[in-house]
Amino acid sequence: MSALVYKDQSAKDLWLHLIPGACADLPALVVLSEMTISFNEWTIRAGILGASHFMSVRKGSNDLFTEVFACVPTLHGGIISTSPFANGDRASYERSFDGVRYLFEGKVVRGRERLEVIMPVVYDDAANPFHRAALIYQFPTTHEKEIPVTIVIVDEHKTGATLSSAHYYPNESSGVFTTSQVTWKGD
Repeated sequence: MSALVYKDQSAKDLWLHLIPGACADLPALVVLSEMTISFNEWTIRAGILGASHFMSVRKGSNDLFTEVFACVPTLHGGIISTSPFANGDRASYERSFDGVRYLFEGKVVRGRERLEVIMPVVYDDAANPFHRAALIYQFPTTHEKEIPVTIVIVDEHKTGATLSSAHYYPNESSGVFTTSQVTWKGD
């Protein structure tokens, strides 16, 4: 795991990119922690990019798509490239392709509400009977009283997988909570 000094950013600076296949720009981003989960012929690679994340979905040897959720406004080849919180605190995007249904939902939470929304993501073991893997990154250096943290959880389900993420911004006393649901069609 790489150490990265925390830099104040804003939920409004986040961009959602959905890229068909592998993301050519991913090697240029700083990956702080990552994991790979394989089941049947499916492989999900997920990781933390500072106060953001990525997820790549592969079936067999075919890279289907990569989701990048980061304070990076430009990545090559996106079928979705949008700033989901530029005009509000909730966002939802859906796509179907290559036998997969993809649904992204996100919201910005503020003050005490952020803890009520983010903490169940970490502790809700009952949400998934099949398989769960998680990454947590706490920044080692910060001038803030509260430590910035990013959490990424991947749950395997009978019909697909869900990536849940929580990103905390102490400078705004806000958090961002997202879920990206991938549903296999025709398996």
